[in-house]
Amino acid sequence: MNDKRKMKISVLPYIGILIAFACFIAAGIIYLNFPSNVNSALYTLGLGIIFVIGSMILRPAVLKEVFFSRKTLLWVNDIFLILIIVGIGVVLSYIGFRRNFRYDFTYNQMFSLSGQTIKVARELDKNVKVTAFYPQGTAEGTAVEDLLKEYKRHSDRFSYTIIDPVRDPLTTRAMNIKQVGQIVVQCDTNRVDVGVSDLFYAPNPYNRNPNDKPKFTGEQALTSAIVNVTSGIKRVISFVTGHGEGSISGFQGRDLGLLNEYLVSENFEVTETKITDLIDPKVSVLVIANPQQDYLDSEIKIIKEFLQQKDKNLLMALDYGVSLPNLESFALENYGVLFNSDLTVDIRGLQIGQPGVVAPELVDHAITTPLKEKKLSNLMYLARTISTEEKTGTRLSVLVTSADQSWGKRNAVNNGQIKVADLRDFKEGVDVRGPLNLGVAVERNHAVASGSKAIFFADADFFSNSLIKQLANRDLIINSMNWAAGQMQMVSVRARVLEIPQIDFKPESSNLVFTVCVFGAPLLVMLFGGIVYMVRRRV
Repeated sequence: MNDKRKMKISVLPYIGILIAFACFIAAGIIYLNFPSNVNSALYTLGLGIIFVIGSMILRPAVLKEVFFSRKTLLWVNDIFLILIIVGIGVVLSYIGFRRNFRYDFTYNQMFSLSGQTIKVARELDKNVKVTAFYPQGTAEGTAVEDLLKEYKRHSDRFSYTIIDPVRDPLTTRAMNIKQVGQIVVQCDTNRVDVGVSDLFYAPNPYNRNPNDKPKFTGEQALTSAIVNVTSGIKRVISFVTGHGEGSISGFQGRDLGLLNEYLVSENFEVTETKITDLIDPKVSVLVIANPQQDYLDSEIKIIKEFLQQKDKNLLMALDYGVSLPNLESFALENYGVLFNSDLTVDIRGLQIGQPGVVAPELVDHAITTPLKEKKLSNLMYLARTISTEEKTGTRLSVLVTSADQSWGKRNAVNNGQIKVADLRDFKEGVDVRGPLNLGVAVERNHAVASGSKAIFFADADFFSNSLIKQLANRDLIINSMNWAAGQMQMVSVRARVLEIPQIDFKPESSNLVFTVCVFGAPLLVMLFGGIVYMVRRRV
């Protein structure tokens, strides 16, 4: 037999090359991440060179065997392919992170924030911390946590913590929490507490109205709290009273109590003004909404003096059928806005037997663009029309118009009443064809920072208690006030009230579910199993 002796090669040179390679990588990492420790990087690099030299002394051909052998080339090829795959994954992840798309398939869009909330979250310039006190495993706590995750997804300045008040009573007492389910919103030294009743609406158990369902109002409450703690000052909106206007504290049909609540949640301070003396200089937007008596000359003078000051703005809405010559002359002389006595007739309102109903069209403007992007519109009732003329030093923009198939009806009132039959026909040469202006915005001295803004609507019913919840009425009026007050970050689509879905099983439905789950599913599995068994047996 021939003895075949195997040459034993020391592994030390190869280990030295591996150590040297690791030293080179470590030196590069130290140099890139710790620029101040250049000496440490140089020492590590020198140590790698020493290991290379030592390996070559032990085996001179080590470099050729390691870097140019067939096995090495195969290893390099595999590593190269792995790096390409990892690189593709990194690029796709980066693209997905920067250009991601999500769609909420839930019934009530539970996991979708409104445009206003997203805008508030993305434009945070201060750190906001939210602490929610919910026991683990509760349905309410899960809903709140899902909502907080959506806020966090849109802003790195937003953080939240869920604390179980049973497991952590010390923190609960330290933050002065009075009830389970309370949320604390903090920014710097500012703090706002959001109660359970602000987050969840529970219907009256004695109310048998089937449309009165549980609702989740958490997004509204939380966004309002964030605005409150991050805003430096509150803008003051004042409603003029004393001329038959609706009350901001009343909840009758023509009152403005709901609008008042919405404005307070938007971080406005809402007041009332009787024009008997100078208007409070803290007021940012003066609102004249649906007066029933005309203003005196002295009152018009006070309003003019107020609007000549810096950062003083106006919102005026006049209803159809009320003659206010002094107030209308003021709008025409100072802003080029003429309130006509025509009644807007919308063909869609006639078709449903409601000739006073108008479904306007929104025109592109900073106020209306967020609504148009969501394909929203508003609803008016008994709206008059507006004519405009450009005046020196002003810039006029149309906000709302009537539809193309509409007209302005002149002399619509017959014996003190509006009859549908009198509105159906357009009288050529008398009536005015649409589209007609129903809302305009005017900027005076728009080229300078001290310029004032004014908004005029041909209807005041759409933001009263009776109609403010219809379609996009709330968003249109509050966007108008935010625009006038200079709060462009709040011009958006507001958060919705989400109905909490309920499953109401009748006895028949319960029996069906029980039969399908307990008997139907096992029998179906047995049936398919038997079919497979018979087929395989034949084969």
